[in-house]
Order: sequence, then C-alpha cells, then structure tokens
Amino acid sequence: MKDKINLLVNRYKDSHVRTQQLIKNIVAGFLIKGMSIICIFLLVPITIDFVSVKQYGLWLTISSIIGWASFFDVGLGNGLRNKFAEAIALNQHEQAKHYVSSAYFMLGLILAILAVAFTFINPLLNWATILAAPQEMKQNLSIVASIVVYSFLLQLLFQLINSMLMASQLQNKSALIGLVGNILSLGLIFLATKTIKGDLLVLASIFSILPTLVLIFYNFKYFKGIYKDYIPNLHFVRKSDLSILFGIGSLFFIIQISTIIQFQTANVLIAHWLNYEDVTIYNICFKYFSVLTMAFSLIVAPYWSAFTEAHIKSDFAWIKSLISKTVKLWMLFAIVSVIALVISPLVFKLWVGERVNIPFILSSVMLVYVLLLSFGSIYVMFMNGTGNIRMQTITSIISPFVFFAIAFMLTKNFGLGVVGIVIATILSNFYGPIIAPLQYYKMINK
Repeated sequence: MKDKINLLVNRYKDSHVRTQQLIKNIVAGFLIKGMSIICIFLLVPITIDFVSVKQYGLWLTISSIIGWASFFDVGLGNGLRNKFAEAIALNQHEQAKHYVSSAYFMLGLILAILAVAFTFINPLLNWATILAAPQEMKQNLSIVASIVVYSFLLQLLFQLINSMLMASQLQNKSALIGLVGNILSLGLIFLATKTIKGDLLVLASIFSILPTLVLIFYNFKYFKGIYKDYIPNLHFVRKSDLSILFGIGSLFFIIQISTIIQFQTANVLIAHWLNYEDVTIYNICFKYFSVLTMAFSLIVAPYWSAFTEAHIKSDFAWIKSLISKTVKLWMLFAIVSVIALVISPLVFKLWVGERVNIPFILSSVMLVYVLLLSFGSIYVMFMNGTGNIRMQTITSIISPFVFFAIAFMLTKNFGLGVVGIVIATILSNFYGPIIAPLQYYKMINK
C-alpha cells in the first residue's frame, strides 16, 4: 500500500502543472461537494416535516419558475469565464479587469431594470392561478414571489465571482460558497422546525435571502483578497469589452434559455398535468440520482477553463490524453450508477420513509438520463472551453420543442406520468452524448 501511495505521489509530481491543478480541484471538490450533498439530503425530510409534501412541491414549483429568470444574465457569466481565463493565461491583467468591470456594470444595470419592472408587474399577477394553488393563498404567494425574485436577481449579479473563480481554475473555492449556504440553510430550517409552525413564507425567506447574503460576503472577501487587482471600476467599463463579452455570451445566453425552459418547466408541467405530490416524487428521485451527476461533474467541471488555457497554448496532446482517461473513468462511473439504482429502494426508505413512494421504473429512466448526461458533459466542457458552441446553440433551440412534444404525448396520451417527463428529457437532449463527441473528434484531428 505504501509503494502504491508513493507511486501515485510521484506520478502527481511528474504530471503537467495544469493536471496538478485539476487534481487539486477534483479532490477538494469531492470533499466540499460531499458535505453539500449530505446537507441537501438532510434538508429534504426536514423541510417536508416543516411544511408538508404538498407545500414542499409548491415551493419547488415556485423556485423553478423564478429559476427561469437566470437567463437574464444574458450569458455574461459564461462569457466572463472564458474571456477572463484567456486574459489570465496570456498575462493580460489589465484587460482582465476591463472584462470584470464591464460584466458587473452591464449585468447590474440589467437586473436593476428588471427589479423595477417586477415591482410594478407583481401586483397584477395572480400567483395562485399561475401555480394552480388555492385562491386563498394569493396574497401570501405574492409576498413569497417578491422575496424570491429580489433575492434571485441579487444572486445573479454576485454569482459573477463564481465565474472568475472557475476561470482561475479555483472551483473548490466556488463550491465552498455553496457549501456555506447549504449548512446555514440546514441549520436555520432545523431551528425553525423546533421553534415555529411550518410556513411557506419562512421557507422561502431562508432558501432565498440566506444564499444571497453568503454570495455578497464572498464577493467582498475575494475582491479584498485574491482579486484585489480586478475590483470592478466604472472607469474600466468599455463598450468594446461589452461587445466581446456579449459576442460569446449571446450564444451561451441562447443555450441557457433553452436549458431553463426545458428543465425548469418540468416541475410546472407535472404540477399542471398531474399534481404537487408528483412534483415531490420527481424531485426526490431527481435529487438522489443528481448525486451521481454532481459526483461526475466534480471531475469534469474544472476541465472547462483548463481546456481554454490548453487550447490557447495549442496543447492538443494534453487534451487528447485527458479526454481518453475521462471516458475510461465514465465506464467505471456507469457501473457505480447501476449499483446506486439497485439499492435505491432501500435508500429512499431510509431517507424519506413512508412519506413518499418512488416507483422503480422512474429511478431506472432517471439513471439512463444521468449516464447520457455525464458522458456528454466530457465533450461539452471541451466545446465550452474552446468557445465552439454554435452547433450547441442551434440544437438548444430545437431541444425544448422536442421535449414539450414528447412530454405531452407520453404524459397525456400514453399516461406515463412523471416517467414520461424523464423520457422526454432523455430524447430531447441529443447534443451532449451524440453531436458533441463528433465535433470533438473532428476538431482535435483537424
């Protein structure tokens, strides 16, 4: 065992500096995300006990609808990630500050306009009708929506720090921000169950305001520390830099819209076509298998900015080697995923008890989705990192229409319920597992 450890240590020391950074991010990511996953798992039964299965489903639907607003960053987050990484790789630190200042200014302006618009529009909206909830909840839901929307808009702005951290290949620091938010949320929800009566308004406040405050804190922390040379400054905002960020950002923007429309509407479709109990069933099953997705994403997420740097420096041999090793790792991941499926009934029983019953067929199709998504993510990271996302943009426009058509047919005509929603998700997401690998092989072999 000692010899094997020494061999691994020596291989690490002899590896490329970029590879060493990836390994550090992956190891730290597993530790941090592992703790986050534990928090997420603990939050589900505690939250359901705090409110109810139906109210929890209602909260999930509200958060999904508000999640649509995330496309209002118009791709600036991903645009900043790519351009900031390029500037740092080329030691263009002043240019990097121009990108940061321009992104914060433009996104702040957009979100301020949206906040004002929502202030006038919200009184006109009947959230009870939108959410298919009882009309006596209309006033309460309007207040909940206000808290969630304003908090979410602030989160969009201050999440730009995550784009910078990931561009600097410091994903572990970005993951730590999420962990802190999860721990605080878990603590407050647990405290609330012991001190006050379950209330949707309290739940929304904890899950919305707390993460916002955490993000604001870490913005100040990092701009006073590792990013003190890139503090946003109005004097560094340039029209030309906005055009550059919007150039690549606009394509990411279209992809984001497509993704949000498709994935965030799943809860709404289930709520309207089925019921809120099915929303909870879908989300608990999704949360369980998303642990596998998160585990694999911890490995491939750092690749994005690493691919950006390697591509700029034309280090194609390193890219080929990394992709080949990751595909082999995915095969091992697939075996572990099948084991997770086999033990899923036991896990659900221990996790949520008799509160919710998860059909095994739903778990099975969810596994297929996870495996295809994780395989495609290997190649999607390469395409994102190199900025070659036009084909991804085109397919992302088509994908939601395919999803809605298949989801409606399988759910309403064939009566497959929640299972039909997941199958529709699988069939409509053909870019990652099919097109992206073909693009990669054509690009890498010129």
